[in-house]
Amino acid sequence: MSYTKEINLAKKIKDFLLKYKDSHSEFHYKELGKFLKKELYSKPLIKKDYNGKIKYSDSSLLKEDLFFQIKSGFDILKDIEYIKDYEFEYIEVQDSYIFNVDFFDDYRDFDNLVNNSRYYPLNKEKKIIIKEDLSKKRKYYFMDYTNKINLVKKIKDFLLKYKDSHSEFHYKELGKFLRKRLYKNLSVRKNADGKIKYFKTSLLKEDLFFQIKSGFDILKDIEYIKDYEFKYIKVQDSYIFNVDFFDDYRDFDNLLKNSIYYPVKGEKQKITEELREEIHKEYYIDYNNILQNCDLNKCVVDKLMHNCMLDKLITIWNSHYDKMTNKETFIHKVESNFSFLFDFQSYSDDIDFIEDRMVVTYGFSKKSKIKRDNSRLNGYLRGAWTWTDNNTDKGHFIGHSLGGNLDENIFPQKTEINRGISERGKIYRKMEKYCASNEGVFCFSRPIYCDFSTRPFILEYGVLLSNGTLWIEWFDNV
Repeated sequence: MSYTKEINLAKKIKDFLLKYKDSHSEFHYKELGKFLKKELYSKPLIKKDYNGKIKYSDSSLLKEDLFFQIKSGFDILKDIEYIKDYEFEYIEVQDSYIFNVDFFDDYRDFDNLVNNSRYYPLNKEKKIIIKEDLSKKRKYYFMDYTNKINLVKKIKDFLLKYKDSHSEFHYKELGKFLRKRLYKNLSVRKNADGKIKYFKTSLLKEDLFFQIKSGFDILKDIEYIKDYEFKYIKVQDSYIFNVDFFDDYRDFDNLLKNSIYYPVKGEKQKITEELREEIHKEYYIDYNNILQNCDLNKCVVDKLMHNCMLDKLITIWNSHYDKMTNKETFIHKVESNFSFLFDFQSYSDDIDFIEDRMVVTYGFSKKSKIKRDNSRLNGYLRGAWTWTDNNTDKGHFIGHSLGGNLDENIFPQKTEINRGISERGKIYRKMEKYCASNEGVFCFSRPIYCDFSTRPFILEYGVLLSNGTLWIEWFDNV
């Protein structure tokens, strides 16, 4: 079961309530619809009477399906205990609703409540994999913790400066030390008389708060502190927090070096013959053996799509990816010109271990009718390129000329392969050209990872030839 749409709607309702709860004693359904950018009413039903005059239906024009979807969003907020209760009241003269919401007195973290509810993970096709000691996983290639660790160091310096003089710490004081603006600009409107009306909703920047909270999580994770606790003070619209320190001296740099966050900027690895043999032994797939089990008397493409071969491949691809990760995966299928199986690790509580990344992409080549969007492409993976080597392009798992798009299709690729400079690169380009010149050819691109980054160590590329055999090549990518 997938709760993605329901939770997205509940999140928007939560944002509406958060914005207006201090300024409204009751809420209006039309105002909520405007906030959600939803058309709440159907077009009026028009009929003609026996004289030929237009007659408008006087029945309610409210979209019942949409109302029950929104009501379901409130049920979720109540179920996860973000709100205590709610009540809708229909106003016939307005053909609309007003509703009241009973809030909890303390601060409620929506994301945390969802994560601990029956709606999590949002996609219920959940696989539990026995977790190895992740700290012993191979060194990262493309993980960059620079910004996070810089923030953590500043928080550590703040705690070091005031821990002997403070029994508890104030969030505003921390913000001043970090030189961060903790609050949004005050929301100002004018009432009917033209007088300025201030809204008293919380102005704390939630994203910044969770960044800072993540910094405390890292300090706890590397065992620089035992624990911490934040408490929201509504009258101050701020937090106070307590920190439980260890009794002995803690060397921050040494703790960091022995943690999962080191090396902070990742560490480039070279593919040795021993590593290549190990990878080949672990992740090699005999595709042509799978093909031989299919009856090729009929059209190969027809058999591929309708005779379970594709299902077998997807099962094997997922199984191999599970071995690469050694942890719980959140694989979703994304449909575009090609099909993408993508691991959305952002859903995990363990996001610091692994990046969102492609599992495999497959489909049939199709001439692209859309002009390549270079300006949009420049925005992808920008941060990672500030420190990586010069021999890296923003490659496509499936080339633009074959119908590949942007978004999940982009990955860090060796320049000499992507541009066809080396001998192996020329073979890669030859495979792409075959697909481009023969529209409707089945092809796939499968990244093989040896760490937790989005950069594959090896890229497996496959093309189904007209004679019914699969042309498979492996290309080094580091």
